[in-house]
Amino acid sequence: NIKRRIDNRHQILGGGEICQGELQLNQSLIPITIRRLLPNASVQSKISFFNEISLLTSLCHPNIIHAYGFCSEPSISLLIESSDISTVDLYQYLQNYKQEQPIKTILYTTTVFFATQISSALTYLESLHIYHRDLAARNCLVSIDLNIKLHDLAMCNEIYADDYVLVTVGNDIQTRRPIRWCAWETICLNRFTSKSDVFSFGVLLWEILTMAERPHSLLDDEQVLFNLRNSNHCLTIPSYADDLIDLILSCWNKCDYDRPSFYQLNHLLSQKQQQQQQFLTMKSDNYQQID
Repeated sequence: NIKRRIDNRHQILGGGEICQGELQLNQSLIPITIRRLLPNASVQSKISFFNEISLLTSLCHPNIIHAYGFCSEPSISLLIESSDISTVDLYQYLQNYKQEQPIKTILYTTTVFFATQISSALTYLESLHIYHRDLAARNCLVSIDLNIKLHDLAMCNEIYADDYVLVTVGNDIQTRRPIRWCAWETICLNRFTSKSDVFSFGVLLWEILTMAERPHSLLDDEQVLFNLRNSNHCLTIPSYADDLIDLILSCWNKCDYDRPSFYQLNHLLSQKQQQQQQFLTMKSDNYQQID
């Protein structure tokens, strides 16, 4: 009886929709995040929530947060793997990392290492025809051993409220969207695909390379929307990342069918990571010969 095993006395986050708790499994208490459906939710919201539960509990990948299941009382809730105290989201990690002023070669290596893990998770989702819809550094968790796990809870976190803007999409539908990470078709046509995720992935890579700068930081929300609707997307990629420039720019192609798949991106990034490892091995061998 799962409902009796949940300790939800912890601080409520995100207006009551997200809270922390514990789940008893095999005589052990496991920290979890509890995502609740509000009691006054519409029928459509309930249907969407149950579809999400069914989807998330079916996923199994080392770079995607694990969903244990759901309970129905005291309210319908999704039970998700929780991060421990040493885990931060990628945005916060990069903010802290920036203070250390890492040399450019190390930052490039870090970008490839993180990007390979993230693209692996997205290749898995792509193979299942599942779209993330909110790819950004804030939705990636970084463990103490630098392993990445994707989640989608940042929208419920008040510190990221300004990243989500109320916009009118499709047939006069009003909804909140992370416009600075969105492909034009997501805003103009209300269309989500793996290729719109690829566009956001390019912005995520840019976030890592710039150590969590805000995309289009000199523009207000209306200017960002204007540029999206007029196909003007220009983020300057740091020059030290010239090996990644073509890859990132390909993610931002206007026509979604001209953007690479996550399978292709993961293959390219894995090759780059392998080349880095071979270089480090050769360098280490050279040092040993000198000794």
